[in-house]
Amino acid sequence: MPGCTHGSEGKLVDLSDRERRMTHAEGLVRELADRGVVAVATSFVDNAGISRVKSVPLDRLPALAAWGVGFSTAFDYFRFDDWVAAPPGGQAPVGDQRILPDLDRLVVLAAQPGWAWAPGERYAQTGDPYPLDSRARRPGDQRAGGHRDRVGRLEQR
Repeated sequence: MPGCTHGSEGKLVDLSDRERRMTHAEGLVRELADRGVVAVATSFVDNAGISRVKSVPLDRLPALAAWGVGFSTAFDYFRFDDWVAAPPGGQAPVGDQRILPDLDRLVVLAAQPGWAWAPGERYAQTGDPYPLDSRARRPGDQRAGGHRDRVGRLEQR
């Protein structure tokens, strides 16, 4: 289907969904700037319990929200000590995934002046939820088919 990708929550999503996410982020930029934010970090915790982080300058938040940032699928094979536990048979992780910030969980970091943070949600390049995304597997998470309570989007932490 032209102009469409498979996207959030596993359904077919057209480019209007990306535009909606971009518009949401654009609406946050001024308020974040007024609060002294110059950069936004988004992260996920990999299967070994290590936090993996990417950051962008504040003015790039709308693009991050719409298209995400790339991460190698190799992170799913890292151990707790950052050694790689490659699959048997010589298979290796191939490809990239996209990390999109959960803007409904975005917070200004009081202990890190100039920074805001949002947890990242992992997606395959196709836009489908990434099968190893631990946030998508939590009970009660919207992407897992349940309901998740909302918190203040710019709550000070």
